[in-house]
Amino acid sequence: MALAPDQAPALKYLGYAQVARGENIAEAQALLERARALKPDDAEIADALAWAYFQRGDVAKAIPLLERAVKGDPAAARANEHLGDAYWRLGRHYEARYAWRAAALTAENDATARLDAKLAYGLKPRTN
Repeated sequence: MALAPDQAPALKYLGYAQVARGENIAEAQALLERARALKPDDAEIADALAWAYFQRGDVAKAIPLLERAVKGDPAAARANEHLGDAYWRLGRHYEARYAWRAAALTAENDATARLDAKLAYGLKPRTN
């Protein structure tokens, strides 16, 4: 980041890493918004920014970005899983399972078991 502060890939990786760890999510969101401004058609950046919105509780704002990410890269397991999670949170359970099934087609390693559990049981109710 210090060497290339306006490089969308660097902004994306740092921002998503923070979101994935649940650290500095507001700061991570700002990094991801900068990355999206630099590369507005990048599906991975759209997914990462949407996931930041989701983690901050703005699921409705996350959905259009997630749908765009999946449209841009239909085989992206992570984006499809995130879209399913967002749909589920909004009560759109049929669509959530559809997205999780799409994610399962290309999922690897521990994602397969996680998706199988989501397909069987959905998401646990949010406690906060």
